[in-house]
Amino acid sequence: MMRPRKNLVQKKRLELMLDDLREGIVIVEGKHDVEALARLKIRSISFAQFIGGNLGTKSFQTEKIFYVWMDIDKGGADKEEKVVEMLDMIDGNIKYDVVLGKRVLKMLGITSVEQAYGRVRQVMASNVE
Repeated sequence: MMRPRKNLVQKKRLELMLDDLREGIVIVEGKHDVEALARLKIRSISFAQFIGGNLGTKSFQTEKIFYVWMDIDKGGADKEEKVVEMLDMIDGNIKYDVVLGKRVLKMLGITSVEQAYGRVRQVMASNVE
């Protein structure tokens, strides 16, 4: 069981990370990931939408940052590599981050984005005194 002080620090760190994710567009693996992040009020698109060009050129010019948040497995690593290659090809000045999503998963003790909503709710609902 977590001590109250540690629990409070974890909540604050998680809130800050989620706020950062809300500042950009998150590219995830699939529609269930998109749905989970929408419940956390985080804008995201699936890998298929990104590869299919459904983002639009204007978004690449107007978005502050893109977050690439894939599951921690072989498939996620492969898709992350493809997304990064494409972002670099589209415009070498596009700002993106591949670390923040992994930090969130590690903090929550999960390996898939789809599990994030439930685990975030658990952490935020835990008692702090």
